[in-house]
Order: sequence, then structure tokens, then C-alpha cells
Amino acid sequence: MQHHKPIRVLYFNGPSSVGKTTIIRVLQNLLLPTPYLRIGVDQIIDDMMPSAMNDWRVNIVHEEPNSIQGFYCNVMHDTDGATMHIIKAGPFAIKLLDLFRDLALTTLSKGYNVIIDDVAEHGAVDVDLWRDALKDYSVLWIGLTAALDVLEERERTRGNRAPGTSRAQLKTVHEGVTYDLFFDTSKESATDIAHAIRAVILQTDAKNPVGSL
Repeated sequence: MQHHKPIRVLYFNGPSSVGKTTIIRVLQNLLLPTPYLRIGVDQIIDDMMPSAMNDWRVNIVHEEPNSIQGFYCNVMHDTDGATMHIIKAGPFAIKLLDLFRDLALTTLSKGYNVIIDDVAEHGAVDVDLWRDALKDYSVLWIGLTAALDVLEERERTRGNRAPGTSRAQLKTVHEGVTYDLFFDTSKESATDIAHAIRAVILQTDAKNPVGSL
């Protein structure tokens, strides 16, 4: 890990229910008085889109997926027979994922620091789109994982995710991706992880004060 400028972007990637949002909220306050603004994929889906554009029904295989404009899930089964639901993006949802990156870039162009809360369903394929978009900024790339049983228990407790979503994403989100930092949230607390990230940011920024090349 080598950065030549103060860190402007924190990119988080991990499966559903891994604890990204909890860690980010703790970290945002730890980083004050420097504000980092969170932009998350769930905000795009839950807060920006008309809900009727998405189809979250479970245990369905969509034969005509392009008929769904937003996000939807297809049921599959793991090698042990466990149910998995794969999140898919329809035509409008794909455009919104492009907008997700554009929103981050616009926010950065206005001088704000940004935390990106993502689920890279296709691993390095999706993360590389972010690497290209953020090529002019100093980014700390952070991966989060957890034991499958922990993820599934969190998923059941939340009650707002299709069963097996985290199981499916755990198989793909980190595929081919390299990170600056990687944490197991079933072994470390959100607070400890946030403090560890903060320490790296402060150390990096001390070596690369604002205005340095």
C-alpha cells in the first residue's frame, strides 16, 4: 500500500450483512473534524428508485429478466443444497449503477471526501470500474468478509434480505480483487476495525499533507 496524496476516498466492498454500514458510521465520527460523506449502493436502491421498479420476490427464476427495469433476485442452490438468491440488475438499474459512480465523482469534484459502500456482485469486474473512475484520487481499498454462519445469522436477524443473499455474494464479491486493508467482521468489532482504518488514514495523511504531490 503506497499513497502519494492525502486519502480522499474510502472504498468498502463486502457481502450483504457483513457490517459495512455499521463500520462506516463509526468511522465517519472518528474522522471528524474532517467529514467523509457516505454514498452507498443501498441508498441508490432504497432511497432513490421507485420501489415498484424492483422485484424482490423469493424462490423465483425470472424467464424474461429484461421485463424488470430495476433490481431483482433469482433463486439458485449451493452445492450443499442451501438456497441462494442472486441479485440481478435490469436495464434501468444498470444505468443507476453508472449514476452511483457519477455521484461519487461529482461529490469529490466539489471538494468533499467520500466513503463508497458497495457490493461488487461480480468481484474484480465491478471494482475495476471504480478503479478507473477514481484513478485521479487517492483511494483506500477496503474489503470486508465474515464467516458464512455469522453472515446468515445476521441476515435472518435483519429480515429484509432474500434468504441466501449473503451466501451468494460471499462467493463472488472478492473474486480477483486486491485491497489495501481486509477485515473479518466475525473476528473483529466494528469499533476496532474503524479505529484500525482511521490509524492508516492518519498515518498516510501525515506523510502526504494537503498540497503535496
